[in-house]
Amino acid sequence: MNFVSYLLKLARVRFLLADDAGAGKTIMAGLLIRELKLRGLAERILIVCPANLTFQWQRELKEKFDEKFLVVKGNDIRDRFGVNQWLEQKPVLTSLDLAKRLDLLPGLQQVQWDLVIVDEAHRMSWSPPAKKTARYSLGELLRDISDHILLLTATPHKGDVRNFSLFLQLIDEDAYADVKSIHEAMKQRRPEKTPLYGLLSDHFDEFKHSYDATYYHKYGAFRPEIEDAVEKYCRCGIPRYGFARIKCPDPACGESYILPFSCKGHGVCPSCMQKTMLETQLWIVDHLLKEVPHRHVVFTIPKLLRKPFFWHREALNDLSRLAWQCLSTFMRETLGVEDAVPAAIQAIETSGEYLEPNPHIHVISADGLFRTDGTFARCPNTTREPDSTCSRFGRRPSASSPWPTSSLPVRCCRNCWAGNTPGSRYLPSAALISSGQTRRV
Repeated sequence: MNFVSYLLKLARVRFLLADDAGAGKTIMAGLLIRELKLRGLAERILIVCPANLTFQWQRELKEKFDEKFLVVKGNDIRDRFGVNQWLEQKPVLTSLDLAKRLDLLPGLQQVQWDLVIVDEAHRMSWSPPAKKTARYSLGELLRDISDHILLLTATPHKGDVRNFSLFLQLIDEDAYADVKSIHEAMKQRRPEKTPLYGLLSDHFDEFKHSYDATYYHKYGAFRPEIEDAVEKYCRCGIPRYGFARIKCPDPACGESYILPFSCKGHGVCPSCMQKTMLETQLWIVDHLLKEVPHRHVVFTIPKLLRKPFFWHREALNDLSRLAWQCLSTFMRETLGVEDAVPAAIQAIETSGEYLEPNPHIHVISADGLFRTDGTFARCPNTTREPDSTCSRFGRRPSASSPWPTSSLPVRCCRNCWAGNTPGSRYLPSAALISSGQTRRV
């Protein structure tokens, strides 16, 4: 609420909210919507996000704030040709790539929006000398036809100050027109003044000493890796813990500045984690994924079996192995091919959206199998789900087994395989990779 209170004091909300994925940006946006509506400051509201997130936004706003938003799709516009859908409806949700269409921009321009919210706003970035993108042009239009605008992203900065300056101009064209102001802001960065630094430096020791009594029963034993990550974060970006001096080699310039060492960690440090995520995304897309269709699959386990993983974290390896076996068997049985192998990237998560214990595995999988001769056999669209094969795989019983039975059922989130859920991602990567787009893993 402190964030929303700060925004409400501004005459016009022109703000970039950059925070980690899953950190609650949707909740903060929903709180802002509610507060502006209560004050009579927002009636016409437009939310623009990637197509695969539109129904997730609609559901969360309805469940958490009782706000009803209409999702405008291409079919709706075609079915009501000649009617300006943007004028007909006041709270509207739509996809970024639909809103950028040249034939729809004139109708969008006719509306003066009270509030515009753009999720995954970094997708509107643009860097000269490349031709200005349609997404960036859409961002400029939304800036000019809205009273309040809120941009949401987890990766606002790509290391290019000019690109970042242009991105910030989608909030205020005049305030961020000069790159020098960005340079000065970066030089004045004081990590030790951030709320997270203050929270950890003042209260982490207290948290650590009370952990066993307060949190052990829910999250398992305190891990040394946590203390190590916090210690590194509290030294990150602070010159007294080490720095390099960067100097321009041009004698006519001679400009120099101090660059403090970073912790290069993940999980605690927001800055280093975002940089690591971005570099990993680019590496996966450029060097690892083949140009074949991919799917996003999520494997989870029943609630009764989740808690023991926090006392026996080594069992997460078994969960990963079982997910791989389930996926392999499902694809081989679907295609009727035995001498072929799947290709997948697995990421283990140990908690859910609200930090409740929930071990599960996110998988980006090639949508088929690779034969020994290098050819690719694609899985057909099917309503059969991987969980139909999961029950065949069980954990061998042992004296140290944390489960009372020898069976460890693993299941795929329902309908995720068929791509029917708003949160699932069906990735036609042959098109995506060739155009250089990235995906968070």
